[in-house]
Amino acid sequence: MVPTNDLALSDDGRFVVTLGMRGQLSVWDSRSGSLLETLEGQALSWQSDLAFTPDNRYVSYVSTYGAVVWDWLHRRIAWTRGEHGVTALAVDPARGRIHAAGKSEVSQYSLADGKELARTPLGEVDIDTISLTDKGTLLILCKRTGLLFLDPETRQVTRRIDLGYPRVSHFTPEQIEKKPELAKLTTIAGRPFGRMDRSRSRFRVFFSGKKPTDSWFRTFGTDGAVASGEYPIQLFPNTSPWFGDTGRMLWLRDNQHVEVLDPSDPSRRDPLPISFAGRAVTRIDTDRSGGLIAVSTDKGWFCFEGSPDDHQSWKPRQLPSVPPVVTVRSPHPDGKTMLYGSTSGTIGGVAFEPGLPHRLLGKMDEEVLLIATFPDGRLLASTESDHAIFEEGLPPLFKGKGETHATWNCRDFILRNAPDARLGNAKIEVIRSDGGVLDSFTDKEGWPEVDPVKSLVLYRSATLESARYRLGEITEAGKFRIRHEFERADDRGYLAIPESTDSALLFSMDGELYRIDARSKKSVKLRDGLPDEIGEVHPSADGKHLTVLLEEEPRGFLVPLDSKKPCIELAMTKSEFGTGIRNWVGFTPNQRGVWFDDHSHLSELAQSYAGLWDSGTGKLVARLRVHENGAALILLPDGRCHFNPEATGMVMRRKAGETTLSPVESSPDVFKSLEPYLGKPR
Repeated sequence: MVPTNDLALSDDGRFVVTLGMRGQLSVWDSRSGSLLETLEGQALSWQSDLAFTPDNRYVSYVSTYGAVVWDWLHRRIAWTRGEHGVTALAVDPARGRIHAAGKSEVSQYSLADGKELARTPLGEVDIDTISLTDKGTLLILCKRTGLLFLDPETRQVTRRIDLGYPRVSHFTPEQIEKKPELAKLTTIAGRPFGRMDRSRSRFRVFFSGKKPTDSWFRTFGTDGAVASGEYPIQLFPNTSPWFGDTGRMLWLRDNQHVEVLDPSDPSRRDPLPISFAGRAVTRIDTDRSGGLIAVSTDKGWFCFEGSPDDHQSWKPRQLPSVPPVVTVRSPHPDGKTMLYGSTSGTIGGVAFEPGLPHRLLGKMDEEVLLIATFPDGRLLASTESDHAIFEEGLPPLFKGKGETHATWNCRDFILRNAPDARLGNAKIEVIRSDGGVLDSFTDKEGWPEVDPVKSLVLYRSATLESARYRLGEITEAGKFRIRHEFERADDRGYLAIPESTDSALLFSMDGELYRIDARSKKSVKLRDGLPDEIGEVHPSADGKHLTVLLEEEPRGFLVPLDSKKPCIELAMTKSEFGTGIRNWVGFTPNQRGVWFDDHSHLSELAQSYAGLWDSGTGKLVARLRVHENGAALILLPDGRCHFNPEATGMVMRRKAGETTLSPVESSPDVFKSLEPYLGKPR
């Protein structure tokens, strides 16, 4: 499951929409757990409002950074607005209207084409929530006053209810005594939140005071009548939803225990036997019947089912299990196999040929965190506890204690961190495929930047005044040799990589790229306008461009050294092809393609893919997904796919306008698209 920041159930409980930690809106089948549709690129926010329309067709989302109405059923955005313009949304599919609120006005838009139809100014009311009632009117909760009832047809306010928010003065009693007019300058001592129930006949106002003792909630009918008096309690809107149409509410206590509250009886609180096993809960919602509860957490979303009238009947809804996705670690030197490591310690390989056959290459005792390959086909694998060298299908040829978590292939050797490396002594070793150590070197400042194609090594350490460089190479005998060691004053770079035995490339704080001559210490600017916060840089074999990954975002770019050529962002496609470019895997052996893996340590993603991009054009070539049970599948951007027998039934697609998934046929001709990227170097 993907970590989720927000969640909402449809009225009938058939669908769940989640907001992922990477900003993706996803619609799921609540019974099967199947992903039906995803919309990428939504802004995350501490405050958001996510909901289905009653007909299940539209999803509306409002955050502090923007708003969107998404017709997920037909894969289109019906309406959207940028940041800081919209505070609340109410979508009326029956009348084809979108009601969007700013701080002081409500605007109507057409749901069909998004055009503005009308605008109603309401004054300085500071709108928090707008909701459609069962009578078709708009109930508006304002932060400064209380409730407004607006007729969307006549655009007239038909009723106002002052909720008497507690207020505090900006001034001391002494200041007010001197100037009595200052007593009028007050602010509300807290913040109100509102939510309509599923029947659209009850509205709850929750007031979060400056102190817990000043917090309460009240419920109102949509005619403005008070349904229950003030209930003193501190609630959090995202984890205190209406309990379906029962008139009761759920309350998350201590982030782990769910209780049922009756607004008419503050003394009654009934616990539900629901457990979150230490997960951080971000949102709770229920369907209209109150028989389904959905929860979003930092470990994914979950459902519980039971009867709202039998509090002991609640139990987790069991979703069909999907074998966990393994993380691909390295292309094999044969150019036709991708290596992967599993949580169970299996080291395997998937061959890019019809049937996607996979084979067992080795076995460790714990989760495999790293795989590197020697030119002769032997493998170096590492767990948190130890590392080993394998020849395919045989017991380890060499085994040692300690984790290897950084490797580079140089000539016939592998550069790796020494098992005893530590901060302040990041020792690097040059090892042969029999485990023999040919050389070791270190720098007190940390890890080097390595160009494995040219066997170059660069250390750079910087202060505010200067930067020190050590540029060297790995010789044919497996020895580290320093070619240049120098200092530069006023060096404003934050990342440098080796380019040749006599030059380095430097990325500046201002998004500029420089070439530094190690002999003269002088620099020449190659280009500017680079992306911010570059985290990794990998030079191409021909030295004409760089592949860069951003530090905070799962995105990658091709950066030509020729400033006349534009930077190219590695292309993304629709949601079923994964959600980003997160981890570097490596170039294909023939350098025509580059692999990244989307797997994140934050979760066990069942939808995670590795991706192959063309290293010259930046176009996405294919996606690969491998599961613990050996199931493997390849997807092409044009929709064709191929999978092995173990993955039968795992590849499903939804046609526009439909709410169910249908199986997809396997197409062996996908390998024609992969042929240019397979094979050994020429």
